Amino acid sequence: MKLKVWQKTALWIVGLPLLLVLLLAALPTHDEPVIPDADLKVGAPARGAAGILQVPMPQPVANSANPSTPQKVELGRLLFFDATLSTNNQLACASCHNPALGFTDGQPLAQGSVTLTRNTPALYGVAYSQNLFWDGRATTLEEQSLTPLTNHAEMAVQPAQLEAELAAMPRYAELFAAAFPGQSSSIKFEQVTYAIAAFERSLLANNTPFDRYAAGDSTALSASQKRGLALFRSGATGCYNCHPGPLFTNGGFERLSVNSTDNGRADVTGNAADRGAFKVPTLRNIALSAPYMHDGSLPTLEAVVDMYATGKGLRAGADARHQHATLGCGDEHLSDTGFLPVLDQPQRVASADVDDVQPLGPLRSGGRCAACRQVGEAFGQGCKTFVEPGNLDRVVATGGADKADARARAA
Repeated sequence: MKLKVWQKTALWIVGLPLLLVLLLAALPTHDEPVIPDADLKVGAPARGAAGILQVPMPQPVANSANPSTPQKVELGRLLFFDATLSTNNQLACASCHNPALGFTDGQPLAQGSVTLTRNTPALYGVAYSQNLFWDGRATTLEEQSLTPLTNHAEMAVQPAQLEAELAAMPRYAELFAAAFPGQSSSIKFEQVTYAIAAFERSLLANNTPFDRYAAGDSTALSASQKRGLALFRSGATGCYNCHPGPLFTNGGFERLSVNSTDNGRADVTGNAADRGAFKVPTLRNIALSAPYMHDGSLPTLEAVVDMYATGKGLRAGADARHQHATLGCGDEHLSDTGFLPVLDQPQRVASADVDDVQPLGPLRSGGRCAACRQVGEAFGQGCKTFVEPGNLDRVVATGGADKADARARAA
């Protein structure tokens, strides 16, 4: 049948656009689709091969000079909560790294003897870190611990002073001997840093709802959280560029649109291109560790997502990483899906009392602080032994002029 001219024209008008649409649909695209719940594939296939989400965790960054042992981890745990490690016996590591807050302090800027210039980094997953601090200036946890311990604006302890104080406590002498067998009978400052590093390497969050979902438990995430995961992994959001699994960090340093005069990584490398670049944090247990960014300028995860969605901030230049404008699907925003909290796995890192650590840190809270109870239990005594009767707000075990007398009574 011969088509009339108007029929041929109509076919061209309708068919050509349709053909172009089909061709464009067949082209590869950078953006991943937002996958409907019914089509989400999770975990391992039936034959046992690893699924696309189930990526094995890498090996922790080990220090051959400091192999981990249970005795060393336990000693490090006790030291972590003990304010003997500060020059005035008022600050412990846990003062700024509270377990209940993802091992941060809940403050925009860290508080030592003065207000510091950066937010307290979280400690979960530091076992996998090649570079420590926001600017990456330390390459091992042993090296990292030297700064807060000896910095005049933080714990400011003198190594010889600390060695003498710890050696005066018979129980610590036993614990150091068990953690470092075959070494000198005298306690060394280096051993303190080694024990703390061993403890910090034990702070893992590898059994989150996301991990269970990736292993094949389709009930581990809600429908909304599954949509959030699809958004998070989508090329439209770009989250996975800097926060890929399984660590949910690329381990690198990025420049973002955060209004700050801090030079960041450039002060370490001397490279002007690194000015304003900071370490990409892991997102594991991220919901516990507000506020966010190197300067603590964003109070909530919603504020962080909003920054990426809107490109807010004045710092970024032409070479800064692009702010992605698509962080939602329809009326649903990434922060509305409840996805990020599925990367949380709070830990009990000490006795049950540590769960009661107050929001500003165990050594700044009133009442019977958890750090006091833990140290007291480690020395075979209850909390009341270390707190002056009638004044429970005064923690004798971890600070105050009567600490030595209290411990002498306990010994």
